[in-house]
Amino acid sequence: MEKYEELVHHPNIIHYLSPSKPWSYKCMHPHANRFLFYLKESGWFGSLQWQTWWRRYQLRRLLWLLADLKENFKQIKPMPQKVNINT
Repeated sequence: MEKYEELVHHPNIIHYLSPSKPWSYKCMHPHANRFLFYLKESGWFGSLQWQTWWRRYQLRRLLWLLADLKENFKQIKPMPQKVNINT
């Protein structure tokens, strides 16, 4: 179990097997930020290209998270109110 914990929290290779990939704004993989860090460092994008991509990514992620939050709030049932009949 100790070795498993070490591998999960400090991997040498990260392979994203799920349908959700770290370059997708919907990805919730615990090491997605590590991928994004190395993507920026790789030089794949020029500085302006990176800023444009990063802002679009962040905006889409924020809108997606807010929509998810809105859906979760819809599922919350209000607590019944106590009615005081002695007034």
